[in-house]
Amino acid sequence: MLLPFLLLAVQVTIGSSAGVFSLNGKDWTLSGPNNISVNAHVPGGVYTDLLRNKEIDDPYFRMNDVSLRWVAMANWTYAKTFQVDDAFAKHKHIDLVCGGLDTVAEVYLNGILVLKANNMFRRYVKDVKKVIKSGQNMLRILFLSPVTYAEEQAKKYPYKVPPDCPPPVQNGECHFNFIRKEACSFSWDWGPSFPSMGIWKNITLEAYEGSVLRYVNTDTKLKNDVWLLQVNIVVDAPALSSSSINGYATIEIPEIGLTHHRPIPIFSGTFEEIIVIPLSQVVEVWWPNGLGQPKLYDMIFTLNNSVGDVDHRKFSIGFRTVELVEDNVGGDEPGYTFYFKINGIPVFVKGSNWIPADSFQERITPAYLERLLTSAAEANMNMLRVWGGGVYESEEFYSLTDRLGIMIWQDFMFACALYPVDNEFLTNVQAEVVHQVQRLKRHPSIVLWSGNNENEGALSENWFGISPSDFEKYRKDYIQLYIDVIGNFVEYEDNTRPFVPSSPSNGLETIEEGYVARDPQSVRYGDIHYYTYEDDTWNWKTFPMPRFASEFGIQSWCSMETLAPVSLPPDWDLDSDFVAHRQHHGNGNEQIRDEIAMHLNLPTATNRTKRFIDFIYLSQINQAVGIKTEVEFYRRSQNLKSSGLGLTMGALYWQLNDIWQGPSWASIEYGGKWKMLHYYAKRFYRRSLLSPYLEGGLLKLYYLNDDVWTRTPQFHYENMTHGSSGNLKFTGAKTLAKDSLEVHEDVAVMRNKAFHMQDEEAVVRIVCYHWSSLEEQASWQITFQKSTLAAKCIYISRLSDLLRECNCPEASHCFFYFDGYIPGVTNGIQDNHLFPTNLSSVIGLERANVEVTQIYDFNSTFAKIVLTTDRISPFTWLEAEGFSGRFSDNGFLMVTSEVQVTFSSWEPIDWNKFRRSLTVRTFLDVYEVAER
Repeated sequence: MLLPFLLLAVQVTIGSSAGVFSLNGKDWTLSGPNNISVNAHVPGGVYTDLLRNKEIDDPYFRMNDVSLRWVAMANWTYAKTFQVDDAFAKHKHIDLVCGGLDTVAEVYLNGILVLKANNMFRRYVKDVKKVIKSGQNMLRILFLSPVTYAEEQAKKYPYKVPPDCPPPVQNGECHFNFIRKEACSFSWDWGPSFPSMGIWKNITLEAYEGSVLRYVNTDTKLKNDVWLLQVNIVVDAPALSSSSINGYATIEIPEIGLTHHRPIPIFSGTFEEIIVIPLSQVVEVWWPNGLGQPKLYDMIFTLNNSVGDVDHRKFSIGFRTVELVEDNVGGDEPGYTFYFKINGIPVFVKGSNWIPADSFQERITPAYLERLLTSAAEANMNMLRVWGGGVYESEEFYSLTDRLGIMIWQDFMFACALYPVDNEFLTNVQAEVVHQVQRLKRHPSIVLWSGNNENEGALSENWFGISPSDFEKYRKDYIQLYIDVIGNFVEYEDNTRPFVPSSPSNGLETIEEGYVARDPQSVRYGDIHYYTYEDDTWNWKTFPMPRFASEFGIQSWCSMETLAPVSLPPDWDLDSDFVAHRQHHGNGNEQIRDEIAMHLNLPTATNRTKRFIDFIYLSQINQAVGIKTEVEFYRRSQNLKSSGLGLTMGALYWQLNDIWQGPSWASIEYGGKWKMLHYYAKRFYRRSLLSPYLEGGLLKLYYLNDDVWTRTPQFHYENMTHGSSGNLKFTGAKTLAKDSLEVHEDVAVMRNKAFHMQDEEAVVRIVCYHWSSLEEQASWQITFQKSTLAAKCIYISRLSDLLRECNCPEASHCFFYFDGYIPGVTNGIQDNHLFPTNLSSVIGLERANVEVTQIYDFNSTFAKIVLTTDRISPFTWLEAEGFSGRFSDNGFLMVTSEVQVTFSSWEPIDWNKFRRSLTVRTFLDVYEVAER
């Protein structure tokens, strides 16, 4: 699928001479069962309004997700009185615009029913000119229980559409697939059930005389080396007295000196207009994080008409092309590539998956969003996948991803289920798709639309036990929803981006197989989701070798700092009811324990609280190392293997963020604290990385280098050569990194030889340490030429030879540290290490005395911390409870007596208090008794 296009625009300012009357505010009333009547905020929701008025306790506290189920079972009413002056009421047209109603609602204005809503993801617009009046008006919005509504819809449907209910461990509600609402609000395996109700987005009155601008977007296309700026507008002009009125559009991009005027006849009804402007000006392109600057330009659009209406929009726009390349790999084995090209450059995708940042959208502030997304960018991520069981995110979210250069894989909101396809449901979905694409397609960060999360797999792999005789019925339903409706309307509304029907899926192969592939998880096509809870995730051989890994993950618990505010001391026990209740993944705590035990000794403290805290720490180590192992394997697998496998061009681990405090697959805890995994992600997603691993008695070292993609348009990518089309072509090549490599007699010489690959020189040191000492036991230096290879084996040796040279009687006595640099370049190559045996069996490791010796505060948000140690210290962990920020590194291996890190706070802090709060945990602290 080759779509060499670009686009972008971020809405910053909206203006209209006609008049926008905001109905937002803190002067609403919420009423419900048991004579509840309290003050309410809009935008907002039932739970937060009840909490603020002390009608309920914190929904996240202990088991309140169960004790507060009555809230979602009830019907609720929001009401507001407001004054309209004569000038506003005299406008020819007045529309009520509901940006988001959650979810099933009836809207009454002055006692008259003006609209019904049943989709959280739509904008509802209704002409209320005949109902509004000068003076006092009353707006009431009645919300029906989403749980009751979903159940009623499922009962009415002529046949079963699974699943019915979530697993009991989730304490959730049933039939989320029968209501167009945030699916995970009914519960998920990482989050609670809080099916809220309320006015969750802006609500306004819009007054005008002839026309009003509903949408304005930009598409930017590169044709014959000239950028074409295409401005698309949607205008409502209801019941014009004549066939049309005169309109006049002005488009400005001040930074490049562009001012364009265009007369536009405005016709009665809803119509679209496209303005195409070939740019003579030179523009800078928008790049993903790590490849260049995500350049944005301010654009101003103004629409006037001859009856006095003026609509004004200000956007940030950018220029980039996007392609999803699915070429035939060729050779004896079947397969297609699956990789993104941005501005003609192939990109190895590095990132994670995004879920809703809170069960209550109104609590997600722009500042919190910025912290989470900045954390992703600081961890060297260039893509996030907005998962299909949550919500289409806010304008602030996509504006931030535009600015940070974080590409977005955007799911439509369908996940882990089959869905109804009656006319009412499909019409509802059609309106949702049109609105969301029109709302979001202006953002350059969005590079892909995806129809759903895992629904092709659910059908093909028969998750729900569908009988063979019914399969064809559900297959036709699937095609009708995701191809005939969603796919077709996406293509009509936005042909500048690729669309895939599902994730995981086989891309072009899925289409060739009739949209439901026999094996949507094939490693030879498209993307995969991969999880294992029984295999060794510290062993790279555990993992498949896909074209693109869009989900994979390992659970861990969040820190006690995050967990304590929603729990009590008796809960801090692995065997407590709270710990069992908070785990929504079946057998999750047992799986975490078993995974830890594969490599580490389990906690031994007799004090139950300390044992639980130690378990949390070990769970984060297990998660961090496991995902590190998997990501490095995917990065090493960019090469084409003789089996036709490889060509891996993306790794998005599950998941970036948390929705509440508890165990999950996230690398950032609820509230924004980085887990150990996130610090590791900052390392394993670095542009240049050394990646060692063991295979068949050999120690192999890869040099992973993203710089290759931006250095030259001519790619020789190990088994890939650059063809005339600009896409990567594949041929068999015999290289040192080939997976069928045999050990030659001269391997000891080979590992000390410089590999001359054409480009600047780089140097790597390999150091062998005994666990018992900070002294280097042996070291080897490799000088090699950085090449145009993104993944290249630069070193091979027999492990036994290395152990002998560093006087290790057994592998359990030693480990290896790898550090590299490029002369004249600071921090050019990320270091790494390799433990040849499990830490549960190492010999010589003793408890390190790690101390903070100095803290130098440079300003109110940044300080340098100096640590010293007397011994080797793996997984050294710093915490500063009560301070929101992040260290430059954490969970690190100390192989020198002194290490310096920094702390960056999100807000100004008192460094004296920080000093008192800062603690250091070492690995062997886990195995000290609580009373020491």
